[in-house]
Amino acid sequence: MAWEYLRRNPEYRRAWQRHRRHPRHTALRWGLRLLEDPTRDARDASPDWFPDPSSVVQVYPDADPTADALLFQLWRFPGRKYLMHDGKRLVLTTQLVNRMLRMAISPALEDGMAYVYAVRAGCQLRERWRAIETELALLDTAKVHRTAIVTGRPGRTSMLHMRTLQALDGTLAGASQRGVAEVLFGITAVAERWYEDSDLRAQVRRLIRRGQSLMGGGYHRLL
Repeated sequence: MAWEYLRRNPEYRRAWQRHRRHPRHTALRWGLRLLEDPTRDARDASPDWFPDPSSVVQVYPDADPTADALLFQLWRFPGRKYLMHDGKRLVLTTQLVNRMLRMAISPALEDGMAYVYAVRAGCQLRERWRAIETELALLDTAKVHRTAIVTGRPGRTSMLHMRTLQALDGTLAGASQRGVAEVLFGITAVAERWYEDSDLRAQVRRLIRRGQSLMGGGYHRLL
């Protein structure tokens, strides 16, 4: 969701056009290590956020491996993979079933080495471990092949983001607030409820302001 808001930012889109041949240029301003193509939506893009969200799995060589230690074999990981180098390390994004797993691989780790997962120390250690525990479970290839995708009804937060993004897209395209309302809530509802200080009018204004706020930097809160 953070990427969906950022990629709509006109200033970010101009930065991409100017500096896409040097994607590290100005990237930190946007909370990224590298600029990402804003024409790619969140289903296809792999934004490299800075600092890493808790869900990014960090992988390092095992300094004291046991006899039964697992060996690192990059191409044995299941799923559709996307690999990039951010100037310091290798970052692997792999799509598993309906989830996305991100791994930051230490430059000291070579194929065939025993490896360990690292979690940042601190008072949030338990929460950080929980954030990657589910992701690591997806690396079990047999489990991936047995996984069934079940999707439920979208919750209130999902619906709010959907309407916020639609309102933001309409505004960026030059639509009036009334035009946005007609798309979101229907022409009939607008004809009946669109008047000065109406609840519908206030709701559309809030959606537009929320979208502009998230696009302008508030997306960091989603991370």
